[in-house]
Amino acid sequence: MIEYLSKGKAKLVVSVGSGATRRRKAKTVTYTSKKELAEMHRRFEDEVRHNPYVDTTVAELIDHYIESKKIVGLKATTERGYTVAKERIILAMGELKAREVTPYQVECFVADMTKAYKPKTIHNTIGLMNAAYAHAVKTGQLASNPCQYIDLPKKQKPDIKIFSEHEMLAFFRALSNERIDYKVAYELCLLCGMRRSEVLGLKESDINIPFRCVTVAHTRHRVNGENIEQDTKTEQSHRTLALPDVVVEDIKVLIKTHDRPYKHTDYLIQDGFGQPMNPSVLTNHIHDIEDAAGLPHISVHGLRHTFASMLNNAGVDIARISRELGHSNIGTTLGVYTHVFGGATASSRGIADALNEKVAPTLPLKEKEKPLISAV
Repeated sequence: MIEYLSKGKAKLVVSVGSGATRRRKAKTVTYTSKKELAEMHRRFEDEVRHNPYVDTTVAELIDHYIESKKIVGLKATTERGYTVAKERIILAMGELKAREVTPYQVECFVADMTKAYKPKTIHNTIGLMNAAYAHAVKTGQLASNPCQYIDLPKKQKPDIKIFSEHEMLAFFRALSNERIDYKVAYELCLLCGMRRSEVLGLKESDINIPFRCVTVAHTRHRVNGENIEQDTKTEQSHRTLALPDVVVEDIKVLIKTHDRPYKHTDYLIQDGFGQPMNPSVLTNHIHDIEDAAGLPHISVHGLRHTFASMLNNAGVDIARISRELGHSNIGTTLGVYTHVFGGATASSRGIADALNEKVAPTLPLKEKEKPLISAV
C-alpha cells in the first residue's frame, strides 16, 4: 500500500503475517515519478517479505512463541511458568533485536543469573528462550539460535525427604485425629503414591467403591487465584489404582460428609465449606500433623516418595513402581529414586540373589560363604 503524504513524498506500507501476529512495516520516501515510486514499493515489499522479522525484539520473539503454543494447547501451569521465565528474559534482553543476539550475550545472561538463581530456574529460563529461538528458526523467522550450545550449570539432585517405616506408621496413626478430608487426602498420597494435584483433582465419580479403586483422570491447580482443572501430567499418569481397604472405608465416610445443607463442589477433597480445598492448605497443614506427632518435616510430595520407597523395600519390581507412580518411563523413576532406594532397586537385588543361587552350588565351600554379587 502507498500513502501519499505531499507532493513528491509518500509512505510505503507492507503488512506481514496474519491474525494476532499481523504486523505493518512502513517507511517514508521521496520520488520524482509514480513509476519510480511503484518500483520503490516493490523493492521494499520484497525486502520486508524476504525477512519480515528483521526488527523483532527478544521480548516479541518470546511472546510469539507462547502464542503459538496456546494455539495447539498450553496448560495453565505451563503458561504461568513461561510468564515468570519471560519476565527474567525481558528484564535482561527484552529490547535487543532477536537476530542480533549472540551466544556470548546469552552466556553472560546465564552468568548473571547464577548470582541469584538456582540451576533449575536457570534451565527453565534459558529453556524457554531456546525453544522460542528454535521455533523461529524452524518457521523461517530467524537464521540461527544463539542458545543452542550454551553450557548451563549442572542441576542439583533434589533433596528427597521420606519417612522411615516407623515414622510412616506414626504419621498414619496421627491421621486418625484429623478432619476426614485431610485424612483421605494424605492417605491417597502415602498409600497410593498420588501427587497433590491428582488428589485435589479427584471427583466422587472417579471412585469405584465396589471394585475398591480410583481413576486418576485429571489434576487441579491454583493459578492466579483461580481453580484450574487440567489433564494429568503425562499420558501414563492417567491410571487406575487399587485402594487399600482402610482408604476405601475413609472415602465412604468422606462422601457422607458431603451431604451438607449448602451447595458443595464435585471434587472429593473439599474445605470446611464444601468448596475445592486450596492446595496451599494441604501443603501447610501436613507440618501441623508432623509437629503434633513429633515427626520430622517432609512435604506432601514426600508422602509419595515414601510410598515408592515402601514398594521397593517390599520387593516390588521397578517397572511396577513406575506404573503406580504414573511416570512416563522407568528412567524417570530411576532418576528420581536411585538414592532413595539405597543405590539399588528391588529388581536389581532380585537379580543378584537369583544369580547367587544359580552359581553358588558350583563354588568351593570357602567361596560359598562369601556373597558372589553384592546386592547394593
